[in-house]
Amino acid sequence: VVVSALKGVTDQILVFLTQPKTNPQPLIENLLQRHLAILVAAEVKEPWLQTAKTELTGILASLKNDLIARAPGPVAAKDEDKIAAYGEKLGAMVLTGYLNAFDLLATKILAEDIPIVTDNNFKNADIDYPATEVNIRKKLLPMTVIPVVPGFTGRTPDGQTTTLGRGGTDTTACLVAAALRAEKVILWKDVAGVLMADPKIAPDATTLPCIDYDTAEKVGKVIHSKAIQYIKLYRTPAEIIYIVDPKLKTIIGPRI
Repeated sequence: VVVSALKGVTDQILVFLTQPKTNPQPLIENLLQRHLAILVAAEVKEPWLQTAKTELTGILASLKNDLIARAPGPVAAKDEDKIAAYGEKLGAMVLTGYLNAFDLLATKILAEDIPIVTDNNFKNADIDYPATEVNIRKKLLPMTVIPVVPGFTGRTPDGQTTTLGRGGTDTTACLVAAALRAEKVILWKDVAGVLMADPKIAPDATTLPCIDYDTAEKVGKVIHSKAIQYIKLYRTPAEIIYIVDPKLKTIIGPRI
């Protein structure tokens, strides 16, 4: 499972970076409560709730330290990437706690633990696919529990955190699917698949049941071309599914 940050969390962290250096503790407390609220709403009970709280507190302590340690003035791209990546890490902890609470044994696997290797083009890094494929297969294939991987992030060969640019979580998901030769990759979205027209212009636009990879690349809004390149490698089908109504979906695959 590849997860993104909770809605608005990454923006919340990045907005904090634009402000004069202040005490990050209110931000840290807000982030803790936001993520715990999701688990409580999902009826996660003890001891899993406490376990998740402990893990969230630990990663947020690291975020706090990084925020305190940052130099005053404009934030360097590499420092912004390191801090922006926390959103996905927190999301992975929430989902891992949820799955375990309902007897679906899971563990989080950070991008740097695999590692997903990228260049040092911070904020829009490109993945070293050959090296990363070997790492993914070595790390994930032997696992007997569900790996929960934060999307959007990678690591340079010298250990610096990178982010993958727009649609980065989809990119991670499609990357993992390709490396594992998955039967398919399912991308859960808050839109009803790929629509026949822009719903802002045509409110009654219907969902396309299937499109090919090239068309998906041209559309570019629902799934980024950076992600599509990986599912094209082994002709892996992708399903874009509406999280509100899973019957509404678009299958992306080879040209028929």
